[in-house]
Amino acid sequence: MSVEPPILFAVDADGIGTLTLNRPEQLNAFDLEMVDAWRAALEQAEADERQKSSSAPAPTWCC
Repeated sequence: MSVEPPILFAVDADGIGTLTLNRPEQLNAFDLEMVDAWRAALEQAEADERQKSSSAPAPTWCC
């Protein structure tokens, strides 16, 4: 299990929520821990009715 959370969720002062993939050393590839964290972050974001976006630090986005 990693020390850093695999998904970061933050809401800025304008109410814009951002989910950020946080496993650059694995090119942000999803494993079971990442899937669970993604689901939890989406549930947290869904509870907040403000805008949302997703990001990953370039070039670390892997599908």
